[in-house]
Amino acid sequence: MEKLKLRPLDDRIVLSPLEAPKQTPGGIMLPDTAAEKDIRKGEVLATGPGYILKDGKRAEMPVKVGEIILYQQYAATTVEVDGDELAIIRQGDILAVCEGVVEENPARVTMEEEFIQDVEAVKDELPV
Repeated sequence: MEKLKLRPLDDRIVLSPLEAPKQTPGGIMLPDTAAEKDIRKGEVLATGPGYILKDGKRAEMPVKVGEIILYQQYAATTVEVDGDELAIIRQGDILAVCEGVVEENPARVTMEEEFIQDVEAVKDELPV
């Protein structure tokens, strides 16, 4: 059976919503009610040609297929296609484009670690 393909019109974008994490980095399990509901992350699957400007030309779409974006969940129209849940949004509902991964700097010291280092450095001088 051939898969159904969607071709968005004007300034619409078809997304594959990405799941919100169910667990914090510290291992705490989050219930559905605690998850951030208003802003979602999704992968762009298809874009329309852009909306028509007053001069008759089309506006350029700010995202490309394969990019990861943040969008307003309640602005999305959710559809199921071939068993996959997809979201369709308008260009104006895009909040941001995720442009790469921020790598942790191993040399970075947190405030807590810095405090512990300071205490260790002066612990012999502290009155007991």
